[in-house]
Amino acid sequence: FRFPVELPTRTLLPDPVRYPEPPPTQLNQWEREPAFRYWVANLKTREAFRAPDFAEAHAQAENALLYNGDDPLAWIEKAIAARHLGETDEEAPELPNAHYLAPMEPLLRAEGFLAQAGLDGRTFLAPLAEQPDELVEVACTYIDLGLFEDAARFIDAALTVADVPMLRYLYAYACLASGKMMTDAASAVSLVKAAEPPYPWRPVERTALLELNRSFPGNPILELFSALASG
Repeated sequence: FRFPVELPTRTLLPDPVRYPEPPPTQLNQWEREPAFRYWVANLKTREAFRAPDFAEAHAQAENALLYNGDDPLAWIEKAIAARHLGETDEEAPELPNAHYLAPMEPLLRAEGFLAQAGLDGRTFLAPLAEQPDELVEVACTYIDLGLFEDAARFIDAALTVADVPMLRYLYAYACLASGKMMTDAASAVSLVKAAEPPYPWRPVERTALLELNRSFPGNPILELFSALASG
């Protein structure tokens, strides 16, 4: 196996944005500072999803919106929590508000797809086919929240509109992280036949690739992606 010479070096890839995340025991202390309340509510929303405690995630997303009602991602997170609580309502304002604030947000289209059973992913996600990095971004968002089944369902649909190697690796990682479907993870890794962009740079991608490389050693394409993510 020879690495394609046209692959970008790590220096050409954007560095991920890193925000400080204090330990959970410090969040209540920061919450007493008015300037940090919105930030703390966002962190607590993420923690609740990972718990998983969807009622708490819904409540914390609502808190975040009290301090910043113009955050489309907070509206989407509230919609995600409501979906997991079985409280989806066509008249609910979450996704319409997110659409008003950020109509081009790819996570909005993804959540609209996940919220409605029986939708054809090829039709609903087709507008994202020419932006594969946005498909990867959405998958990383669900994985970062610990929503591995959501990530797997979204990726399964996304692959019908764009066969992206990084999506297959994220699907494999979602299978492993959920504690089941080892054979599905192995199949997803084996289906990547070439090192094609978009290349990894996000922390979630780095975590996924390093875990896959430990689980499936000796795969040259996976090793290349892992090297790019770690470089």
